[in-house]
Amino acid sequence: LIGLGGETPAILNGKGSALLALGRWQEAADVLATAAAEYEAAPLLFNLGYAELGAGAAQKAVGHLARAVELKQDDPRLYYYLAFAYDELGEGDRAEQALAQGLALNPTHAESLSLSAHIQMLRGRIEQARQTLALLLESHPGSLEGLFLQGQLEMLNFDAQKALEYLNRAHQLAPNDVDTLIA
Repeated sequence: LIGLGGETPAILNGKGSALLALGRWQEAADVLATAAAEYEAAPLLFNLGYAELGAGAAQKAVGHLARAVELKQDDPRLYYYLAFAYDELGEGDRAEQALAQGLALNPTHAESLSLSAHIQMLRGRIEQARQTLALLLESHPGSLEGLFLQGQLEMLNFDAQKALEYLNRAHQLAPNDVDTLIA
């Protein structure tokens, strides 16, 4: 497994992870793709799919993440990121299917519940979103995304007072998290 300029796939995966931590998405994807061409493992494919998502290449990410799921079917995090990639492509049905598979493994996986509620709200399934958010906030009371989505849901129900309560709680948790609070 050495033949990548003397670097093993493990070393390249490490370099790719460091580039991800620096937010250098495309560089990370390039390094990780080199490793993945030589060696196929779920953690490596996950990192590559994550890098592709960050680089704006959701279609490529789907391929890598779907393969990672095939190799490691017991990791709800992989299903979440696969669902996220599908959602980025506007493939809500596939996103919901991946989320359902991940939630079957861990019914209280916070990120999966949050994305599920978001998709349900977008699709007009308000009562289902309310139930999903109730489970999310029951199992993860400090979920910033859950509180924010619950605030949005209350706005859809024309309850500005409740919305304000949830949004204030979210703001207290992360007063500087502009991306989440104005998403």
